[in-house]
Amino acid sequence: MKTYLTLEKSISHKSNYDGSIYKSYVTSFFSYTKSHHTINDFYDEEGNVYIPEVYSFCEKKVDPDTNEMFVRADVEFEDGLDMDFLLHKPLYFNEPEWFHDLTNEKINKIVCSYSDWDILNLIDNKTSNKTINIVIFDDGMIQIEDIKENQNPLISTYQINKTYIQQFFKAMKLNLGSETTYEPSYVGGWSRSFTLYCESGNVFEYHGNYCTDSNEDSLTTNIVGELLTKCQIVI
Repeated sequence: MKTYLTLEKSISHKSNYDGSIYKSYVTSFFSYTKSHHTINDFYDEEGNVYIPEVYSFCEKKVDPDTNEMFVRADVEFEDGLDMDFLLHKPLYFNEPEWFHDLTNEKINKIVCSYSDWDILNLIDNKTSNKTINIVIFDDGMIQIEDIKENQNPLISTYQINKTYIQQFFKAMKLNLGSETTYEPSYVGGWSRSFTLYCESGNVFEYHGNYCTDSNEDSLTTNIVGELLTKCQIVI
């Protein structure tokens, strides 16, 4: 999804390092996804690319009627370039396609699937060439599917406190679908996935890990691991 903006004004600054003058630019835009904005590139209508080097968010407000987020940001460009020629010119950046706002969704089931090396920190039996599906239901049931190549899957079922499931679903909604959600640059891949089945009929699938804090302590896999530990489930 494209999000459009303009550079509204420029502000001159003097470097504390060498006394040189550089400029930052004030911009604002409306975001439909409400996601954590990692702005990698700006594009103009001719397809030219401009790379922001530093940006900070000065203001964020959510319209309760439209669920849009108004964002005001301060941007500096690569190498401190003077970009005054872009002032008031239509620009856009690409919102992350994986993001879905889960605020109003009720989750009925989550399937967490791990393959090969991604499961090694979750299991006692450190073997590869296998897939583990952890299926968590809102009625308190957890089903573990241990799938090895050319073998019938081994399925274990547990019934746990529904409060644990509610806490887990709440944590996963925040992790995957809140305005602070973002995708760390060093994790990801198709060897892990998280599929959410919602009461509305919507199904959302995520690949890789996501988090909501700059320390990246709230990785999706950690939330799953915490649930298994709390329920004393050993895979």
